[in-house]
Amino acid sequence: MPDDGQNDEGGSAIFNASKPKHRILPALKVAHAWLAALIVVAPNWVAAQQAPSVPSAITRGIRHMLYLTVKSDDSDLRLLRQRSGEPHTATLNVKVRISDHSQETDFSGDVSATVVDFDPIQGSREQEIWKDAECHHERGFPKITVIGVDGQITNGQKKLTIAASYRRFGVVLPKDEVMAARRLASGTDEHGSFVATRTETKQSHLLMDLRLYMLPCDIQSPRIKRPFRSSAESTFPTSSSYGNRGKLGQELLADAFIRAAESPSSGFRNRL
Repeated sequence: MPDDGQNDEGGSAIFNASKPKHRILPALKVAHAWLAALIVVAPNWVAAQQAPSVPSAITRGIRHMLYLTVKSDDSDLRLLRQRSGEPHTATLNVKVRISDHSQETDFSGDVSATVVDFDPIQGSREQEIWKDAECHHERGFPKITVIGVDGQITNGQKKLTIAASYRRFGVVLPKDEVMAARRLASGTDEHGSFVATRTETKQSHLLMDLRLYMLPCDIQSPRIKRPFRSSAESTFPTSSSYGNRGKLGQELLADAFIRAAESPSSGFRNRL
């Protein structure tokens, strides 16, 4: 019967065979791999979470501008001018309804433009009456309608009152009606490319020409804000989680992995 020393020797041999020391090495390798991944990923992830915004991008867009000219096509005015020999002078107020919508701008309303002291036979100078507040994406042409014109045309002592409006449902037809606009030829001039329309009054024979310019421009896209997450809400351990002591935090994390690998109760070793 073997003595106690032999029993101790055999028990020691059995214990060493069941729990060889070299099996701890794979656990250490896994721990170091996890640690290296966290060291690389965590700072970049935290920086991305704390970034207040994404740099804005430049996109090409357009900006609408509207110009107006007014002239008279009334043959009676021409005859009156020939007889009197005096020039005509007109001051008119033109009201235009505009509806222009896009992602960046949203305009809907009536715009009044006053054209002062011009010869209605020769026509007024082109003048800007409206433009977009800012550059925006192309969303087609805005809806533009001349809804009224009023004022006076004078020739010496004679005055002609103008009061024209567009037709509305449920209202008596105006004596001088603003007719529906018709499309004129498009083109390009010193301002840029444009589309033109002409609106005429039925009785006073005024011609109101509108030119809508589409000017290219750069859209400054709105900044996209990212939600800020504090270090306490962070999924990954960060240096701030350990009191802003990065090296100490990494050592504690490595020690935790090693302890988990060496602990028989954790079951981590048995899976290696």
